[in-house]
Amino acid sequence: MKKRGQFGMFFGVAMLSLVATGARPAFAAPPPACDTDTLQRMYEVGYQNGQSLLQRAWSRINRCSKLRDFREIVRSTFAEAAVPTTSMMVACRMSGMHDGYYDAIAAIDSSCRTCVLQQDWAVGDYAAHTYCALGGLSIPVEQFSSGPRRVCGAAARMQCRRQFDQSARNTCGELMSTNPPDRFRSLACTGE
Repeated sequence: MKKRGQFGMFFGVAMLSLVATGARPAFAAPPPACDTDTLQRMYEVGYQNGQSLLQRAWSRINRCSKLRDFREIVRSTFAEAAVPTTSMMVACRMSGMHDGYYDAIAAIDSSCRTCVLQQDWAVGDYAAHTYCALGGLSIPVEQFSSGPRRVCGAAARMQCRRQFDQSARNTCGELMSTNPPDRFRSLACTGE
């Protein structure tokens, strides 16, 4: 059986077992701003969408030697998905999407036994797009970040911060002076 067929069969069995047992998939802890049932559901929907988008993109490449090609597909997908918002529901969905992307990136890096995606521009760039999109809200943007659960070491953290600053300046530089990104950037890049 081909690899793709094996994965599809495994995924189908896993989803069927979740439905049969009534269990829900595990999500990252929703950030503080998404604390009601409705907002938590929006976060979960975003998380699932983020993971699904990345997994579909990865299935087109599906080779560890092609991670740099993969990141270009992901970059365009994420940039299109991060749109400015003033809606709490959209903000929680976007926050979940960012966390879903991040967890999928960490899983791909782990399966490839590398940190290429995390040490490259990816995480900082996604975090900056999320920060810029959430900037229109009246509450601090750091309330929408629960941070990564797995980080590939000090080099990944430093690169994430550098890329975050560069992408945020290019995307929404004016927001950085009115709603400083320090805490959001720290949470998004290190989980601290």
